[in-house]
Amino acid sequence: MKSLLAKSDIADIIEGAEAGERLTFDDGVRLYESNDIPAIGWAANLVRRRGSHIAMQKRTEDSTITVPVPDQDELRAGTLQSIIRQSGLPRDLFETK
Repeated sequence: MKSLLAKSDIADIIEGAEAGERLTFDDGVRLYESNDIPAIGWAANLVRRRGSHIAMQKRTEDSTITVPVPDQDELRAGTLQSIIRQSGLPRDLFETK
């Protein structure tokens, strides 16, 4: 993916985001005008993953449920139970089969 991003017209914006830089107004305009959908998606995911949590979202007809999930290899049982409860999804989707 990195080699594809290097050829993107927004590669410098993505590099700045990876370095923790804030977007400028001009960066926003360039992102809006870019047709490089995979690179924009990569950048959006990068920004959403910043920090120690990933923001997972579930859209319903009436609302959007956002559940912050720690970006760790293992979770405590109570943390996992809280994520399952907040997500509104059935528990069996989170169980290993």
